[in-house]
Amino acid sequence: FGQDVTPGQFGLELAGGHHPNDLARYRELIGMVGSGLPTNLLFNTNVMRILNVRYLIWPVQLGLPEDQPLPPGTTDNLQPVSQTNLRGEPHETVYSFTDLPRARLVGEVVVLPDDQAVAFILSEDFDPANQVVLAEPAPAVLEGPVEGEVEWIERGLNRHELRVLADRPGLLVIADNWFPAWRARVDGQDAPVLRANHTLRAIPVPAGESRVEVYYESARLRAGMWITLVSLLVTLAVAVASHVGARRLGPGQEAA
Repeated sequence: FGQDVTPGQFGLELAGGHHPNDLARYRELIGMVGSGLPTNLLFNTNVMRILNVRYLIWPVQLGLPEDQPLPPGTTDNLQPVSQTNLRGEPHETVYSFTDLPRARLVGEVVVLPDDQAVAFILSEDFDPANQVVLAEPAPAVLEGPVEGEVEWIERGLNRHELRVLADRPGLLVIADNWFPAWRARVDGQDAPVLRANHTLRAIPVPAGESRVEVYYESARLRAGMWITLVSLLVTLAVAVASHVGARRLGPGQEAA
C-alpha cells in the first residue's frame, strides 16, 4: 500500500497505491482520500472481487489482517503466500485472495445514480458475481443470468481483444477503468463502452460466439499528434530553406 510500485516491475498490475493521480471515480470506489489507505479496497470483499484483486501485499506495521476491523468472513478468503523480512523481523506478507475474473459475463443490471452506486456496491445487497451497477439502463435487453466463456486473445495497453461465448445477451464486464476515449467493436460493429460499477467498463454482447475489440482512440490525442507532425514539418522546411539559402550565397556572402 502507499505508493509502492515494486510489484509492477514483476508484471503485477496494482489496484491500489500505484499512482497518486488515479481517476476520481476509481478513488471513490476504493475509498482512498489523498494518500490515505484505500479503506473500501481493504475492508470490503465486494470491491476486491470486482477489481480482480488476487493478492494483498500487507505491510506488517498495519497489524495482521485478522487484527483489523474487517467484515466477518473476510480473512477466511486470505491465504498467506510469502513473507519478506527486514532486519530479522516480518516486514510484509503476500496473501492470495479468491477473486472474480478480469473479464466476465453478467446478466443482471442495477441502475443507480453515482451518489448511490458505491454505497450499494459496498453493501450485502450487491452480488458482485452476477450483478453490475450502471448509471443508466443498458442499451440491450437482458434476459437474466448468463452462462458462457470469456477468452483473452490480446491484452495490450491500448487495445484488447476477447472471444465471448454466451447463452443469451449479456454484458461483458472488464475490471479496467472506464474513460470516454475507450471504444469497442463486437464482431466488427461499433458497440458502446458503458461505465460499470462506478468506474469500470461493460460492453453489451449478443447470444452466441462473438469477438470483442476494445481500443483507445482519443480525438484530442490524435489532434495533438497532427499538430506535432505539422510543427515538425514546418521546422524541417525552415531548416532546409535556410541551408539552401546559405549555400546559394556562398561562404562570406550576405543577402542584400
